[in-house]
Amino acid sequence: LGRVMATAAEYGHNSWELSIQVDQREGDEGMKFKLRVKGDLHIGGLMLKLVEKISESCK
Repeated sequence: LGRVMATAAEYGHNSWELSIQVDQREGDEGMKFKLRVKGDLHIGGLMLKLVEKISESCK
């Protein structure tokens, strides 16, 4: 059986739905988000998307 590896270009074009739970301190209810991310998104970009989602949900 041969394994097919994704090239860097293919990897960047694939996307996944990432489930994130943000817990609150001292008994407040946490928040859950689903973000669509691509393979080329770095952690800073992910954090920015998460902050934007949190800001939208607090309006």
